[in-house]
Amino acid sequence: MFQYIRSIFASTFDHPAVASMFVVAILFAIAGAVFQYGTIPAFGWPRDMIAGFVGIYAVFFVMIGIVGYAVMFLMKYIARAWDRFDPVA
Repeated sequence: MFQYIRSIFASTFDHPAVASMFVVAILFAIAGAVFQYGTIPAFGWPRDMIAGFVGIYAVFFVMIGIVGYAVMFLMKYIARAWDRFDPVA
């Protein structure tokens, strides 16, 4: 089962490690929604504070994924430009 999921994940995205950042962000967003609406948190902390803390991590991982894909996109076109201007090298 894990190999099947890994093969789908690898064939769908350009770089599975960067794409996994989006999966982690989705999991953090789901955890934030569960903390906000589904459970009573321990230690007497307010629900909004715990959900916001988890939400910040969700946004953080989305931003890491976006930056990773932007760097890969930029490097792909820089490599194409190098090949076009200096095909002998």
